[in-house]
Amino acid sequence: PRAVLLMGRAGKPIQAHVRIEPYKINPFDIKDAKAEDGKNIVFKLKKQKGPNGKIFDLMVSNLKSDPGRYVDKIMLTTTSKISPSLTVDVFGIIHKK
Repeated sequence: PRAVLLMGRAGKPIQAHVRIEPYKINPFDIKDAKAEDGKNIVFKLKKQKGPNGKIFDLMVSNLKSDPGRYVDKIMLTTTSKISPSLTVDVFGIIHKK
């Protein structure tokens, strides 16, 4: 998915999982990953071997402890000439406890 929605109650764990699997015609590695703001999210990127090459698992977690909304982006730099960068938009909607 190009976007992740982190929605839930303040004080509770809120996470989303994104699986990035390159097409056979466009194999790549991810060289760098960073959040545009990073104030309200934390993420981990893990590489795995899949049947057709590498698979990347991106786990995004909410850090915002009070109710409200936010928007951020995770920007991935790849080794691909076709898609040298990928962006995952992150939308947070945190409700009252």
